[in-house]
Amino acid sequence: MLPGGGKVAVSDIVLKDHSDRGTPFWVKMALRLMGIPACNLWSVDQYRNKLAPMGYENDVTVQLVGEQVFKGWSFLPTRLLKHLDYALIVATKPAINIEPPKKKRVAIIGSGLAGLSSAHYLLTSKDAADFDVDIYEANDRPGLAGNTELIGEQLVDVPARMACLGYYDQYMNLLEELDIPTTVVRTDSSFYGSDGRSGHVCHGYGQNSFVNVYNAIFIGGLGKLWQMASALSKLNDDIDGHEEQITFGEWMQRNLGVSSEAQTSECKTNGVDKQPTQDLPSLTCHSNPFAYIMCGSLAWMLSCTWSDLWNYPADIVLPYCRGLKMDRLGVGREGQVVRVLPSIKALERALLYGVRKLHLGSRVAAMDGTKVVNGVKYDAVIVATEAKAVSKIVRNCSEVFDKFKYHPSTIYLHTDPTFMPPNKRDWKCWNVEMSSGRKEPQLTFWLNEFYPDSNFDGHVFQTWAPTHAPVEETIITRSDFERVVHSKETRSYITKIGREQGNDGIYYAGSYCVYGMGLLEQALVSGKEASDRVLNDLLAPPKDVTSLETDVAPLKAMIIGAGPSGLVAAKYLLESKNPTYDVTIVESSDSIGGSFMNKVYDNCRLVSSKYLTAFSDDRMSEDTEICPDHPSTTQYVDYLKSYAERFGLRQHIHFGSTVVSVKDAESRNDVTDNKLGDDSNGYEVQYNNHKNQIITGDYDVVAVCSGLHNIEYVPKSFLPSSSDKKNTNIATKFKGQIIHSSQYKNPSIFAEKRVLILGCGETAMDIAHRAVSNPRCKSVALSVRRGFLSIPHNLAKDRPLDVFITNLFEHAYEHPWVHAYRLRWVLSTVFIRLFLFLTGSSLGFNQWAVQTGPVKRGYHIINKSHAAMGHLNVPVKRKSLWGRFWMWVYQEGGLRPIESFHKTEVTEVEDDGVTVIFGDGRKYAADLIVLATGYKQSFPFLDDKIRKEFREESVRARDEHNSCGGDMGKYSIEEEHLPKEHFIISKTRPHLGFIGFVRPNVGAIPPMSELQVMWWLEKMRGNVKTLDLKPGTPPSYMVLGRKYPYGVDYGNYMHRVAEDIDAAPTLSTLAKSSRPLQALYTYCIGQSMVSLFRLQGPYESKICWRVATGELWRVCMKRGFAENCGLLYMTWLSFLMNAIACTLECLWCILTLKKPKFFVRY
Repeated sequence: MLPGGGKVAVSDIVLKDHSDRGTPFWVKMALRLMGIPACNLWSVDQYRNKLAPMGYENDVTVQLVGEQVFKGWSFLPTRLLKHLDYALIVATKPAINIEPPKKKRVAIIGSGLAGLSSAHYLLTSKDAADFDVDIYEANDRPGLAGNTELIGEQLVDVPARMACLGYYDQYMNLLEELDIPTTVVRTDSSFYGSDGRSGHVCHGYGQNSFVNVYNAIFIGGLGKLWQMASALSKLNDDIDGHEEQITFGEWMQRNLGVSSEAQTSECKTNGVDKQPTQDLPSLTCHSNPFAYIMCGSLAWMLSCTWSDLWNYPADIVLPYCRGLKMDRLGVGREGQVVRVLPSIKALERALLYGVRKLHLGSRVAAMDGTKVVNGVKYDAVIVATEAKAVSKIVRNCSEVFDKFKYHPSTIYLHTDPTFMPPNKRDWKCWNVEMSSGRKEPQLTFWLNEFYPDSNFDGHVFQTWAPTHAPVEETIITRSDFERVVHSKETRSYITKIGREQGNDGIYYAGSYCVYGMGLLEQALVSGKEASDRVLNDLLAPPKDVTSLETDVAPLKAMIIGAGPSGLVAAKYLLESKNPTYDVTIVESSDSIGGSFMNKVYDNCRLVSSKYLTAFSDDRMSEDTEICPDHPSTTQYVDYLKSYAERFGLRQHIHFGSTVVSVKDAESRNDVTDNKLGDDSNGYEVQYNNHKNQIITGDYDVVAVCSGLHNIEYVPKSFLPSSSDKKNTNIATKFKGQIIHSSQYKNPSIFAEKRVLILGCGETAMDIAHRAVSNPRCKSVALSVRRGFLSIPHNLAKDRPLDVFITNLFEHAYEHPWVHAYRLRWVLSTVFIRLFLFLTGSSLGFNQWAVQTGPVKRGYHIINKSHAAMGHLNVPVKRKSLWGRFWMWVYQEGGLRPIESFHKTEVTEVEDDGVTVIFGDGRKYAADLIVLATGYKQSFPFLDDKIRKEFREESVRARDEHNSCGGDMGKYSIEEEHLPKEHFIISKTRPHLGFIGFVRPNVGAIPPMSELQVMWWLEKMRGNVKTLDLKPGTPPSYMVLGRKYPYGVDYGNYMHRVAEDIDAAPTLSTLAKSSRPLQALYTYCIGQSMVSLFRLQGPYESKICWRVATGELWRVCMKRGFAENCGLLYMTWLSFLMNAIACTLECLWCILTLKKPKFFVRY
């Protein structure tokens, strides 16, 4: 790392025998016992040999000074010292005459904080020597402190520059880095004005928290104080709960009852009728004085009108309120407001250090992609102006910059006291005038208090948005400025600007570029982000000329299906930077949503909760009035559509198109040895578009996201062409109607019919309930071959079933011995059976019919559609006194019964054509048979060669599954094979991914699809640490039941996949978060939500941190105190089991002289 001519010096104890050969063996042993490692360089010769390959062969000098150094070293034996010496070794690196590299030239247009911080971060980076930075400013003074005025001996910032410690994180870090001093600013305030009804009012806010509480009670009463305190105490929850869907006005109305609709009140002053008051101050000063103060503070800080404030996104305003510590009345260090000493000029000077040239009075206009600024060619240009100025500076720039709204305002520096409250005793450091009839508040700083050490001659004031101009002779200076005003569209604008960054070497910075209040903090962050992009783009390693074209061109990706799995796959592929992808999505229907759009029926709802089903960084509303815990399929499809819009996916979808074939690209056909696992030549895909045209193209990667529910499964005996010898051809002999459940849409089909439903899934239960609830339906029966485990998707209000699962010591930090013997599942089984017993049956939640046998954790895919269970129970419960008791408990006496045919199947049809006969001899007369027999996965478009490879991998091999306790027998549905690695890819075909085909026991497929996509992308990048299992060993996440070859334990699967890409959060990572208690509890005692797997690793997300410590923490709390205690107790027992396993392993390792492994991957 030394430059040519640089020197490095080393001092060390060495052996006197430079060759190291004549030194007695015991000398080295003695030195090792003193802590000197065996790898130490023992002699001068060894140092020379080590330095020679580094280029120091002829430039090493050695000075031996042992006699001087060892004098007085009585702590070492003389016999040892006579073999030692002390060497000073100096190595000089030869000078190499290399021409210094040409510096990159960067122009920054604008010298506000965004522009100056961009320059600062470029010039203080480790690559600062590679850059020359010029700044262009249209005015004759730099923009950050351009309006600072000297009054007496005090520099006064215009506008007053302040920072709240709880909000300005990056800004305060910069001041600390530059060693710029700050001082605390007084924040005592007066909020006053005429309310249009009772004349003048004034509310005070001081430095003393106890006085503030007293005033709050006196002003608004305990009721309003409690209402305000309750609203502000939920700031963290509202922020972390993604309140971007609502405006600040909607939040105020929801939490404080302040409506944006005007209240009309007739007023008379001096006998003259006034117009009805219709503005915010008149609505709040009496009805809610706390809202009056809060809105006044926010409106002047944003320099906007009341209307603009009301329409601001809540997720912009609320974090600022939290930063001000409004929930604590501003008490605490984080609520303090500080300013730079002596003024913002000190920061401006520090940020200008190192700038090559500051061009003042240099206006830039009509710049294009050549990056020529005022006749000088640059490698990169950062435009750090307001958004509305960009179109004047950059030719043919995006129209998005002109869509930002700005509000003009004026600031006077003056000595006119009429801008202060009428009563001087009400004068405070900050004085906010909020008279009725005004569109915005007026703020006046009493600078004598703002700068307490100043020596002003008389009172000096700074007024923002004045109601009128001060008296002429009192004006010191006037400044005009504009502030950006945000709305619900801001987020989409900023996303579009992000896509513009770096195009033609032009970058953009400014407070408008960052989602926030548009203050100094956002300007600074934008400058940092712009400089980071410039550093990354200009200093990227040069590309190999021979591969330049292939490196630049994005890879082509084909996604089959526009359901949840297809959409999340497209989102991650489009966001990929290395490599980039050109994405095509083929969807056979005419809308987004897949099966949730095309194969649903009346009032259909998800059986997985919204907390589990939503994607990691785009959550569903927590408000159950907007979105219930289990949304309807219509609501979920709307969510998917908004997801597609938010991430720009719709433009990539080809609707009404069906994939015809997927086969190896022609260049791959010559590859005969497929053992290397290289399908990098890609695939040839043919699809039939909406115009019935065959489109053929080559794609580098293909994601199959066609979904589980694409091909209806019909038992052979119900096929018209059945040649099944065991069963008579039922479809031919039955005179009634036979439909598959996918054809069912509404219950009118059951009118005047006897209905027989075949199947035991959630769809079968839903249809059975709709049939029995139709009063015109004659009778209903359910035929079930095996039985099932029924537990409702909602155990109680606000208690979804799928959140009652924990991670710690079950999916994470579980000792392999504990897992090998399924001890955690055995423990869970005990608790589950006890819980179910309390519901009336230990074989299911109030389940007396169609039971599957003893409940065992890890053996069942739970049926969460429970509405029909009571009707199925009636015929069974009526047979015993105990059953009748539970009928009374659940008030099932008035329910219509559903007859059940359990552990049997239809074998034939009598000659009357309506009476079906079951294998056990029972009969049932039916007019309608509904085949709720599910679906089978089929990939008819895959080439036979690919199918054969998957079949040879034996993913569905029954022997492997049965080896861990499964029973893949006659009840399995024959369907096409999936690849072996997590059922995502084959080792021979890493570029052909299958997303969303696993079946969770208690979980949801969409979040699993998201994690699968993350894993797949990392696999193609070569960043996956796959765990090699012994041959014949099934993955640990396999469900041990016998029905599904791809049934998995949801939490176990998520953790094993996440561990491969280092995305499974560790306890140390969680403990370092800003809210460690919430993070640790949510993960340890909560479900494996997909957001938790973006807290670390390649896809770490700040949004997911907020979700984990906000929304998911609240989900855990909503489970109830008793339920959480039960889960904690079970986790404690699991801890004891793992502790015992670790102890036993230690004892075993002591006996066998092996190193313990403890919580290794399995």
